Amino acid sequence: MALAIAALAQTAEVRPGTNGPYAPASDAWQRYVVTEYVDSIVALHTPDAVVMPSNAPLMKGSTAIRSGLPEI
Repeated sequence: MALAIAALAQTAEVRPGTNGPYAPASDAWQRYVVTEYVDSIVALHTPDAVVMPSNAPLMKGSTAIRSGLPEI
């Protein structure tokens, strides 16, 4: 999981001002991944959110999402 996020952080293109209702959250997520702000990434999700990382089990809920992200 940490390698996938590290690779994403190095290759992700942040495009502020992209149109659409989810653009602010998407832009924030990109910034938080690059800066490795795990608590901020978790805060973008509802408490009952389900995250589906590639090649890893589902992460259901805030606690699972926080523990599934790399330790900072």
